[in-house]
Amino acid sequence: MEDAGRVLGVSLVSELRVLSSSPKKSEQPAWSGEHVLGVVIANPEALTIRELRQLLSQQLESAPASFRFVTRQGWPVSSRQEPLIKAVHVVDSCNVVRIERLFAQSRVGVLTEDGRSVGFLFVDLTATVVQLRAAMKKQISYVSKLSEEPTILDRNGWPIGNDQESQLTVVDVLVGQTMRIRDTSVSKSNWVPAIVNPHIHPGSNRPSRMQSLLEEVESIAHPGSGRQEAAVDPVLMREVAMGKEVLISYVRKEAAKHARDLKDALLEQGLSVYLDVHEIKCGVDWQDSLNDGIAGCDVFVPLLTPSYGETQWTNREVKLADVLGKFIVPVNFLGDWPPRCLAIQFATTQFIPWKLPEDAAAGDLHVWDQASIRRVAKAIAEKLITERAGSNRSTEREVTLKSYASIKKLPSSVAVRMSLKESRTGKPLIVVCCHVDQSPFIHCLQTLLRGCGYDVWSTERLSVHEQEQLNDQQQNSSGRLKPQRSVSFSDEDGKQFAERVDEANCVVLVLSAAFAKSLACQQQVFYCEHRKRLVKVQYEKFAVPPWLSMLIGTRAMIDGQASDYETVLKGHVKLALDPTVDPDAEDAADEELISRDIERLKSMLPESNMVYISGGIDFYNPKSKEICKAIGTALARNELLNLVTGGFYGVGETVGKSFFAERERLKLPGGVYHVLPVKEKKDFSAKAVQNPDGSFAKLSYGDTVFCGQSVRQRETLVSRVLTISIIVEGGPGAAHEAEEFQWNDHTVVPVRVTGGAAGGNFGVPLTIFQIPPGVSASDWSQLSNEDASPEEIGSATERIIQSLLSLDVAVNGQTYTALSPASTVSMASTQDV
Repeated sequence: MEDAGRVLGVSLVSELRVLSSSPKKSEQPAWSGEHVLGVVIANPEALTIRELRQLLSQQLESAPASFRFVTRQGWPVSSRQEPLIKAVHVVDSCNVVRIERLFAQSRVGVLTEDGRSVGFLFVDLTATVVQLRAAMKKQISYVSKLSEEPTILDRNGWPIGNDQESQLTVVDVLVGQTMRIRDTSVSKSNWVPAIVNPHIHPGSNRPSRMQSLLEEVESIAHPGSGRQEAAVDPVLMREVAMGKEVLISYVRKEAAKHARDLKDALLEQGLSVYLDVHEIKCGVDWQDSLNDGIAGCDVFVPLLTPSYGETQWTNREVKLADVLGKFIVPVNFLGDWPPRCLAIQFATTQFIPWKLPEDAAAGDLHVWDQASIRRVAKAIAEKLITERAGSNRSTEREVTLKSYASIKKLPSSVAVRMSLKESRTGKPLIVVCCHVDQSPFIHCLQTLLRGCGYDVWSTERLSVHEQEQLNDQQQNSSGRLKPQRSVSFSDEDGKQFAERVDEANCVVLVLSAAFAKSLACQQQVFYCEHRKRLVKVQYEKFAVPPWLSMLIGTRAMIDGQASDYETVLKGHVKLALDPTVDPDAEDAADEELISRDIERLKSMLPESNMVYISGGIDFYNPKSKEICKAIGTALARNELLNLVTGGFYGVGETVGKSFFAERERLKLPGGVYHVLPVKEKKDFSAKAVQNPDGSFAKLSYGDTVFCGQSVRQRETLVSRVLTISIIVEGGPGAAHEAEEFQWNDHTVVPVRVTGGAAGGNFGVPLTIFQIPPGVSASDWSQLSNEDASPEEIGSATERIIQSLLSLDVAVNGQTYTALSPASTVSMASTQDV
């Protein structure tokens, strides 16, 4: 059968389509103001752009009557060029075609010198500036009402004299698709535009973002300003200046649909909204774009679902918003306040409930009705108006960035906004976070540090109500979390702790078994991580729980019982206080290698629906082996799925062989992949076929892929590339991998009836037991049903996976039969290491 072509998305972009002039490692620009029109079926390699236009007009009813194509680099294509250029040049690597409205004349935006919008006009680009002025007075009411003629600025920002206007054309004054005028005829405080730019706020005493940035750059340029020197990229500054008013931060696996619905409601309120899935396009650095979005927004709106703050992205986003002094308006989906891991940051923050109390009592977390969404959007808009008026400025806590740990990792546009505030004078301040049980050790540590000339403040000073412990089994049989205290100290203590940490030069963590189990200590670590440089002291040997190792890592821990402990500690503190030393250099180098391995792993796995199973190498529950066989058989019958294992014995081997055998019986492609590390220094010969040199042998069935330099690194790679993991039984290794998936905002499906990590032991994150959106409650309950047969559990697992994939399609607009490796399901064997 003749190839009909592939599915191409069609998107309408605005004149201000390109935000970045130098995208990283890609020929594609960053796009703004996109509107999805639909899809067309075409073979762009065989068609010209003119022929693609004909197909688009036949297949796409929503296409505008007059438009032109835009190349993947952002260049407009004229009608004369369409028969001469292959259509592939307007299709990007994500299979998206972009078009823009075509008017009889070019549309040009008009801004005042400080960046406020006054409207737009239609004009020929070859017109003189004299003709431009006449068109501006005719089409923009604001300009026509001025008592004095505004001065038009050229593209360099230079004022154009009256006798020069006839010598220049519109092209000479354009910056992108906008021009600027200088207006001194009216007071800015009384300025009311005909058309309001959504990023500028008339009637506010607050300076524009561009003014603020220029002031900061000016202060950086003068050594006497007390701010840190930094190289400033004017293009990046302009990006920050054009930020959206509202940025929505959310956990994708829990609140992707809620975020989209809230964005729609906020748009109805007349607010501009940054939502990552709409703003971050193919070829653009994800973290840089988010950082710029946060730096450019006026209000930061986190959707506080159960996992918020406990995933990598939300953890970073909410802290960056705080240290940038953003106005934060949380939407609370939880029963308690403040959220457990963000108790210190949000202790005194006012929130908006996602539903009214009478509606939320018996409500499903995944169902947010339109009335409640509109109520929340209206409340956000009202709070923003109040904040702009300055009525609640007294409630803001000024964050002192004595040493922001991650400032070197931020793009210059954000780093400029985060100029370090040197409010503290005198001795460097060191904050010590500890458990009260280690008081004698802490007193000796404080004496040591004070003897080195430092000020020391310890959390022993806090009047902690109780050292509440984190429990592995704080959930009931239905998988819902039990109500529990979200904070174990007073609001005043939390405020005092935050103030001292913000002021500190570095933080020393004294880690112990009691510390790892203390809710108060966990909240302190969550607050300090990513904000401050950390010095980690291991008071005693203990099993570091997954949440702690994911948050701060286990590298460079100081042995508090070693004979040279004091010397090593003083050296680590000295390095942490030295601004010229990057204490995270080794971690950054590791991250660079991991990033390369991630791309390599993606290239070796098929671009289709992947499933990964996590568990132990031995079976302790008598039903577990039969359940594994049933899961493998049920998944194999879904011919769209591929299976990935970790290449180890036990759960991964049993599911993998069962899947492979069923595929052979059905005469379907095998679809089984095993991901093993290249080498492992430790002896894993009891868990897999390991060679004497530490490498691993290929498995006899399926395709074996080698990636990563250790088993632990392999687990990290898998948890980042794959998005759904099924866990059966398992020990500490499986619990750690579940934490990795959770940290990466990915979904874990625990077959709870098998026990072990899947049953909630070994410190596994409790939120994995929450029913994911789109999943049937009856199917989810089967995973905990002691009376269910292996076949019933296997079938329920397959339906859950299919539901999760279908939801990913509905939320992210992907094609179920061709999901990218970054949107796959993972089923690989986790080792108990």
